[in-house]
Amino acid sequence: MTDPPVPPFEWLTATSVQGVAWLDENGTILWANQTYRQWVDPDTVPQNPEPYLWEHAGQTLWVEHFAHPPGQLVRLTDVTLRHVQQLYQELLNAPNCIMARWNREGRLLMLNEHGQKMLGISPNIGQPVIGTLLPEVDAQGHPTATMLADIWHQPLLYLFYETTCIRSDGLPMWISWRLRPCGEREVLALGIEITELRESEEVLERSLTLLRSMFEAISDGVLALDLEGRVLFYNRSFLSQWSPPPEFFSGDWDLLVRFNPVTELMQDPERFVRHLLRVLTEPMAETFELHHLKDYRAYEITSRPQSMGNRILGRVWTFRDVTMSHLIEEELRLEKEKSDQLLRNVLPEPIAERLKRDPTAIADHFNDVSVLFADIVGFTQISSAISATDLVGLLNRIFSNFDALAERYHLEKIKTIGDAYMVVGGMPFPQANHLEAIADMALDLQAAIIQFRTYEGERVGLRVGIHTGAVVAGVIGTKRLIYDLWGDTVNVASRMESQGEGGKIQVTEDVYERLKEGYVFRKRGTVFVKGKGPMITYWLLGRLPSD
Repeated sequence: MTDPPVPPFEWLTATSVQGVAWLDENGTILWANQTYRQWVDPDTVPQNPEPYLWEHAGQTLWVEHFAHPPGQLVRLTDVTLRHVQQLYQELLNAPNCIMARWNREGRLLMLNEHGQKMLGISPNIGQPVIGTLLPEVDAQGHPTATMLADIWHQPLLYLFYETTCIRSDGLPMWISWRLRPCGEREVLALGIEITELRESEEVLERSLTLLRSMFEAISDGVLALDLEGRVLFYNRSFLSQWSPPPEFFSGDWDLLVRFNPVTELMQDPERFVRHLLRVLTEPMAETFELHHLKDYRAYEITSRPQSMGNRILGRVWTFRDVTMSHLIEEELRLEKEKSDQLLRNVLPEPIAERLKRDPTAIADHFNDVSVLFADIVGFTQISSAISATDLVGLLNRIFSNFDALAERYHLEKIKTIGDAYMVVGGMPFPQANHLEAIADMALDLQAAIIQFRTYEGERVGLRVGIHTGAVVAGVIGTKRLIYDLWGDTVNVASRMESQGEGGKIQVTEDVYERLKEGYVFRKRGTVFVKGKGPMITYWLLGRLPSD
């Protein structure tokens, strides 16, 4: 095997500060000087034909290719130190970093241009660091001289060090330092201004303080948990509401175990456990439930996830004692029921409901209804013979009995006027046999009145009149409302009563024609009725026996 030819550039290959290799046209190394072999593996060939910096084995090499047909020369120049100096210079000139060095005596050795501008300090080598670069007291209130002496013994303690100082424009600023002793005599310091960060932290801390104060001031209990169920925050209201044991706030318990002290107080603990299970199975769910405690307190319990973007951070629970409001609501409900019942006692139920929705006048037309009037015979003499209290008591017993009969036959009591009693059938709800119901009630009224006597033992008589036809019914006015009837049918029914006889039931011919197949009548004859003239009327005597 013959030796490769000697390269033609003897002056280039002979230098010891550069590595040189001669390659054939295939890129195979034919020959390399000693320096190249020291820096690079003989089998390693830089392939990029353009000049470039090559980081290799801890060195920074400048690679150049020179054409030498049929092959080429490769020259490597070590620029490591120059590269490091360039990087160091770039670091010194970094626009947002303060770089400084001082000696063991605390005197300045170097301060970069950014630091000079930022602090308004001229780089006078040898000037004291304290009072120029660093304040006399650090952010924790400790003398800075203590740090300058102690950093040689506890360097890790001052690896992160914060101070305040005054900028060249007179405004205060915060600087975060990275301090490291270099050798036995110097300290290298790298500082970054963190004023905005500290101001943001202060604003955040003030906001958090206000938020905590707000949570402490509200009466709702508040409890914040992280994703693992650990307690992050709670207020005094939560403590006073539930009196949890100390271990409630420690440990990594799951949600069901942690809430045991609350679950045990519930009237329906299984329902509350289902509430907790829903939170566990639906991390994004917002829950709101009303729960009752064994001591009859009522709580609205709300749970909301707290997230940042798409990431859930935890969950906040609020506990609102609504016992008093529920008691008030229950009292209002009972009072409303009483008011509604009173209104239903005064007015028919559908009319009462309509008035609650729309308090305007109500007027309805009914083509076929039956009207009954009843009046106590000799009421004037009775009232003059007994006391007012006894009179009212007697009327109350009589009319209460009448009310029961009206309810039995599904008839609508309209009103009482003195000793007169008025009832109607076929309204406000339709009733196919309303006239039969009115007739049956009239017979029962006469049978019932016999049972009543005055306190002096005198019997009480009753006149009853009935007519059937069309009426207008409604409520008018705004005070002391009453449901009343108007029309010719009402007037005629009233005349049947007033022109009747004690102990009898007088009805019109219309009533007779409709009821004659099922009831017993006796013709009275022609009666002159005020406002109507002569009318044929009948006495209703009873019911015909059924087959």
